[in-house]
Amino acid sequence: FFVPMLSKAQIREDHKALRQSLSATQRAALSAKIRARILEWLTVRPEITHVHLFLPIERLGEVDTFPLFQELQQKGYTLYTSTLDKNGQGLL
Repeated sequence: FFVPMLSKAQIREDHKALRQSLSATQRAALSAKIRARILEWLTVRPEITHVHLFLPIERLGEVDTFPLFQELQQKGYTLYTSTLDKNGQGLL
């Protein structure tokens, strides 16, 4: 049978709706699981010392990366993040 391909825009909308349907408790639990998996992944890759993280936009229900940021910072990783140019240039 044929499964139609979803557009990138449709996938983004679907996942945005899924994120926004989560309760604060569910979001916190899932964020903690994601943080644990990333830390586990980095543990077996000691050659990685620089990490880029996107910081969450709370109103969009995104993964809370602030605890991960703090833990990585304490462990001595060099961290990078993006910033939004409010003059319309996108991410910097």
